[in-house]
Amino acid sequence: LDPKAIQEILEDEKAEHFTFTPAAFGWKKLSLASGKIEKLRDSVCTSFGSCSFDEPREDLRRLGLLEGAPAARTPR
Repeated sequence: LDPKAIQEILEDEKAEHFTFTPAAFGWKKLSLASGKIEKLRDSVCTSFGSCSFDEPREDLRRLGLLEGAPAARTPR
């Protein structure tokens, strides 16, 4: 996927756009088989977990790795 498509997926907050089954992960009309995800995770991808969705995206924006709308502001 090109960077714009990846950004669109990362910024999508609509649960109905995502599907998760034992066989595949899907977003809108795109899908990736679980076996391919496992291979990528073992060989190429580094990931991290978070209880928050917005904070990791804000961090990526601050690092210049995610373009687009400004980082969401946390209510004070």
